Amino acid sequence: MEAPQLEAVKQQFIDEEVIIITAGKSWGQPYNCEQWATNFGLTIPILDDEIDSLSSIFGNSIPHNVVIDGNGQIVYTSNGHNLAGIINVIENSLNTISGDYDDDGILDDVDNCIDVNNPLQNDNDLDGTGDACDSCDNLLVYVDGNIYGEVDYQSNYDIDIFDLITLMDIIANDDTNNCGYEIGDITNDGNVNIIDAIALIQRILYPE
Repeated sequence: MEAPQLEAVKQQFIDEEVIIITAGKSWGQPYNCEQWATNFGLTIPILDDEIDSLSSIFGNSIPHNVVIDGNGQIVYTSNGHNLAGIINVIENSLNTISGDYDDDGILDDVDNCIDVNNPLQNDNDLDGTGDACDSCDNLLVYVDGNIYGEVDYQSNYDIDIFDLITLMDIIANDDTNNCGYEIGDITNDGNVNIIDAIALIQRILYPE
């Protein structure tokens, strides 16, 4: 697009942190780079491409427009003045980009603690929830039927009636937030239900 059109696009997306730059040579037809900026009150940077470093990548046609999304992928590259098409691509890219709610440098779609700043992404028990926001220790506590979550100072535990009562409560209330729910699938069939309670009773009555 011509520089004035680019400025209009910038103003349209000024609150979206869209970065817009342009590049060219001082052709003098009708303006050189400085005149483009001053005559049209441009606030976008104009790069000096006298040695054709950019045009050698995207081609020598003028103008040539490129849109790069938040993931660094080229999502549009074309010659001409398709202003509506470029705006549409930018809007679609903004709708699909993943944010970083906790500002830890990890995008939300891969962050194991979206609400808590944890740039190291530590996950001691490897359950997919980062240590910074994981109240359930599935490495030492909520393991192997210890649904009640009681351990001694050496992380030893017994499977007993308290584990069964907790599992029954989880099943009755569909309490997926309970730490015991994560290990409540005693039968390993992908569901936490009364069958698991029966299997847990068997473990309590006939320990290995």
